Amino acid sequence: MKAFVNKMPLLRNWINYGISKVSRDTSNNCIDECKNNIEENCGDCTLTELKVMTALCIEEAKCNHR
Repeated sequence: MKAFVNKMPLLRNWINYGISKVSRDTSNNCIDECKNNIEENCGDCTLTELKVMTALCIEEAKCNHR
């Protein structure tokens, strides 16, 4: 879990960047929801797996911000 926590700042940057790319209305709630969801479901994920989960999260955010 410690290694995962160390990945979180990088993960938050991916999420922030991804959501900013799909929406000018970047919602911190959405970002936190993404981060929390990934934390819950990806305790031992590799960075590659985190990137995939982040991409999926960003796709959801895109739908929510149309």
